[in-house]
Amino acid sequence: MACVKSILPQDALSISLMSSKLTLNSNTPYQPQRKVQIPPQRSYVERKKIRADNEKRRRATINQAYQALRNEIPGAANQKLTKIETLIQATAYIQQLEEQLEG
Repeated sequence: MACVKSILPQDALSISLMSSKLTLNSNTPYQPQRKVQIPPQRSYVERKKIRADNEKRRRATINQAYQALRNEIPGAANQKLTKIETLIQATAYIQQLEEQLEG
């Protein structure tokens, strides 16, 4: 969304972009200025390791959450349950607690 702000004498044209307040003059060559230093590109191996580390942390977080859920289910803390078994038992326990509140 560029709008012409003003037309200067002869070959000078000033254009202002609303979002970045960029001013161009045809009398002077435009030199874009970067505000943030862009880090050098990482190699494929480095990017792959970063993705693998991120995935490993994500899985560890999910596993910790499942263990915390198992610890809240009576009798499930000492058992080795799969994730689906944990969810099924947690759902059953929540339904049991709801029935106790209603009854």
